[in-house]
Amino acid sequence: MYVETVPNRSSPPAILLRESWREDGKVHKRTLLNLSNWDPAHVEGLLAVLKGGTVIPQGQDAIRIRRILPHGHVAAALGTARRIGLDKMLGPAGNRCRDLVDAANTIKRHWDGILRWLDSRIANGLIEGINSIVQAAKAKARGYRSSRNLKAIVYLLAGKLDLKLPA
Repeated sequence: MYVETVPNRSSPPAILLRESWREDGKVHKRTLLNLSNWDPAHVEGLLAVLKGGTVIPQGQDAIRIRRILPHGHVAAALGTARRIGLDKMLGPAGNRCRDLVDAANTIKRHWDGILRWLDSRIANGLIEGINSIVQAAKAKARGYRSSRNLKAIVYLLAGKLDLKLPA
């Protein structure tokens, strides 16, 4: 992966993030991202990361996870209820009885999490947000050859990173 500057006749040059590979004796190039609208300091920061540099100073963590709450049991319980047909036995959608049963089941499913939140006041929203950023990076990173480059894209998407090089 590399950054290439492509001159335009009467326009500013296009700055592109590209990758290249050999196939059947020919070199192929693919443009991954147009960096023309990026701030020059951010482009320099990306160049430094691609050359093996780090965005975060040595000894500092970008993300510190304090606690992770389980959430897979919710999906398992819902899937099991649907698989055995419990959702259809409760009546049609919009039925007041079914809505009350749904509310009760939701509270029952999340009871441990509710008690943990009341005890610690820590929710898993932060973890879900980080997961969303990582999933977006994975979608943009298809075809990347190393996990190091995926990490760099995650850091860039997370934002609020100081990519200015020391003067």
